[in-house]
Amino acid sequence: MGTPVIVDDMVVALNYTLRLESGELVDSTDDDGPIWFIQGRGHVLPGLEDAVAGLGAGDRRSVILSPEQGFGEYDDDAMQVLPRADFPAEVELVPGGEVELYDEEEDVIIPAYITEVDEDEIVLNLNHPLAGETLYFEVEVEEVRPATPEELAHDHVHDSAHEHDEDA
Repeated sequence: MGTPVIVDDMVVALNYTLRLESGELVDSTDDDGPIWFIQGRGHVLPGLEDAVAGLGAGDRRSVILSPEQGFGEYDDDAMQVLPRADFPAEVELVPGGEVELYDEEEDVIIPAYITEVDEDEIVLNLNHPLAGETLYFEVEVEEVRPATPEELAHDHVHDSAHEHDEDA
C-alpha cells in the first residue's frame, strides 16, 4: 500500500504561512501546530483545498490565491450603519473590533468589523478583513490519513481527547 495522498474524505494536518503581496505576515501555524481538516468538506478555502489535492505527508508547495479563490473581492457597498442602541451597553464597541450579526432570514451568523463608533451609530464593514487581497501561502503537509466514519458523520477531525454527547 502506497503513501496516502490528499483526496476527499482524508484527514489532513497542514502547516502554513500566509502572507500578503506586500510580504506582511498574516497568519502561521508555527506557534500552534498544524490545522486539521477533512479534505473536500469546505473546512478551508476552496482554492487551498484544490492546491493541496494529491499531496502527501512531507510535501511542500507555494500557493497563490486570487481574491476570488480567497475571501472575495472587496465590496464598497458592504457597509452597514446601525443604531448604538441595538447593542447591549456592556458590549465594548471599538474601531477594528469584531461583532456577530444574526441574519434571521438565512439563519446564519455574519461577522462584521467595526469601522466607526459614535454616541448614536456604529458603522460596520461586512467584508472579510482579507477581502480583495491576493493570498500567498507556503504549505507543508504533516499528515494524511483516512477520516474515520465518526469524523465523517460529525464533519470534523477528532483527536484522542475529543468527546461528544451521546446525541451529538
